[in-house]
Amino acid sequence: MTTATSLPYSVSTGSAFLAFDKLRGESNYIEWKKSMRAVLRSLRQWDVITGSTTAPTPVNPAIQTPAEQEAIRAFEERSISAFIEIAFRVNSSVKSVIGDLEDPKLIWELLEQRYGVRKEGLQGTLREKLQLMKWDGK
Repeated sequence: MTTATSLPYSVSTGSAFLAFDKLRGESNYIEWKKSMRAVLRSLRQWDVITGSTTAPTPVNPAIQTPAEQEAIRAFEERSISAFIEIAFRVNSSVKSVIGDLEDPKLIWELLEQRYGVRKEGLQGTLREKLQLMKWDGK
């Protein structure tokens, strides 16, 4: 008799992919990032993106124990699932930016560098200026 194992993550399916717009570039990066982070957190994949969960390193790479092999396999599955979640939620022009990358952490960092830093910086600057303005009642 076999028993089902509980996976440490999940993959969204069906209408979940329509929950928010695909990343098009700078124009919707901030909203996409917030939504994508929520999806990855709900699927328990966010720690792969942040790097708080990394690929296990066997004590002796030449002779891996069954537990080490299982831990490596489990991490690879989580990493692949996080990659799929991101890859299915970007449009074709963004996919060309990602290229052949499959590491979800590197992809997230690349997208942040490409689309996020300048726009978030500009929005932050504008927000600060608005907050510093005094309302004169006119």
